[in-house]
Amino acid sequence: MNLEHEQNLRLIVLLPESLVGDLDFAQKVHWMASRAQKDVLYLTLLDDPDHGLSVARGIATMKAVTESNLVKAGSIQTPTQRWFEKLQQVLRPGDTIVCHTEQTVALGLFKTQPTADYLRLHLPNSVVTADGFYHPQRTILKSWMRGLLFWLGAIAIVTGFTLLELQADLAFPGFAHKLVLAVILIIEFGAVWFWSQIVRR
Repeated sequence: MNLEHEQNLRLIVLLPESLVGDLDFAQKVHWMASRAQKDVLYLTLLDDPDHGLSVARGIATMKAVTESNLVKAGSIQTPTQRWFEKLQQVLRPGDTIVCHTEQTVALGLFKTQPTADYLRLHLPNSVVTADGFYHPQRTILKSWMRGLLFWLGAIAIVTGFTLLELQADLAFPGFAHKLVLAVILIIEFGAVWFWSQIVRR
């Protein structure tokens, strides 16, 4: 007997990282899965691979909301750049792909295509869309603001430590000066790294 025929058909849900933990969307997916009598596989698109652990926590909550006696839910993660390749790997005949109306695929420097249209052109599986959950402009603005915050903080840290280094020049002569300066530089790099970790959360 072919094992593939024994496996339940699924909704393969393309989940942008910015929607991880969105319980309203998880409830929507549960409704869609129950209506279609299919299980759910969240394909989470990671903008930053370092976010895998925090994303896993958000996905666990979404899976708990999505599951019921009739619906099982699973999840896998993939870098956003490799989403189509990963989708092809996990997709089975009869699965339905769920994407967002607002999701697009970059076809060139200034050309994009709605993800739903792209999928219908390149894959035989049926595609359905969800509206109103994904807001890419908001995600881009949030990313830009996070970058600005990082650079403002980094400039403030470097400026503060530069003033401290100038004080060390006057206070410590000879070998002690070099030692103190090395310690200050190490702390400065550590402070910039720690700030970057805070901003990225």
